[in-house]
Amino acid sequence: MIYPMMIKVDFQSIKNVGKNPKGLFVTWITNWLIKPFTMYGISSLFFFVLFKTFITPDLATQYLAGAVLLGAAPCTAMYLCGVP
Repeated sequence: MIYPMMIKVDFQSIKNVGKNPKGLFVTWITNWLIKPFTMYGISSLFFFVLFKTFITPDLATQYLAGAVLLGAAPCTAMYLCGVP
């Protein structure tokens, strides 16, 4: 699953990533500061408000924790969901 994407990586250009770290900072801020909190808000809305009658509060809390972890780890989310 990862192999086709790895073939397209220009490994010679990886050593130049540190010369322009703007892309890395944007990715880090998005993945670690924005996505987990937006996933928390969206999941809270669904699990504790919209689906309140369908699941128990304890189960909603567990679902919320899982959703936040998947929001913080996009590669893990793609792997677990089977996205090629």
